Amino acid sequence: MYSYPKSNVSKLDLSSQVEKALNNQLCLIYLGSGHSSSALHEEVIRFLEEKGSRFKPINKMRELAQKAKDFLIKGDLHSFGKIMIENNEYQRSLHSSLISKEAESVIQIAKKHKALGWKVNGAGGEGGSLTLLSAEEENQKTKMLKEINSLGKGIQSIPVSLNLRGFEVSIQK
Repeated sequence: MYSYPKSNVSKLDLSSQVEKALNNQLCLIYLGSGHSSSALHEEVIRFLEEKGSRFKPINKMRELAQKAKDFLIKGDLHSFGKIMIENNEYQRSLHSSLISKEAESVIQIAKKHKALGWKVNGAGGEGGSLTLLSAEEENQKTKMLKEINSLGKGIQSIPVSLNLRGFEVSIQK
């Protein structure tokens, strides 16, 4: 987002090796329930309005998005994972409720299994989802997902893959 609520979307030209690695290592974790983030969004927006446009975490998060893009294009998934984590921590600094107990439990398991990165999706808060970038070793990913899926409370991994064509809309007549 360059100027809330305006944003920019662009296609990334990734090598086939990076695409394959992302498809193998990206994990989507459902945190046990859906959520309505509107009330939390409103609190965060009020907080940010009070802080003004020079508030460091928001500016840093914008910079991190560009760095993440650059690392993906270079094929540096280790640095991309670090950017995910850094972004998650800046997100945490915006409001104490943005990273839920369930998300924190998943993050601790990801750390244990040497995941390269993690980030709570969207506004965070209770419920929702989290994206992980697992270690390169398939057995680490398998063990990590098994442990995450055993947490209970509806927390579970959801199989995902990249759509390399981008967003598509089909209109039926």
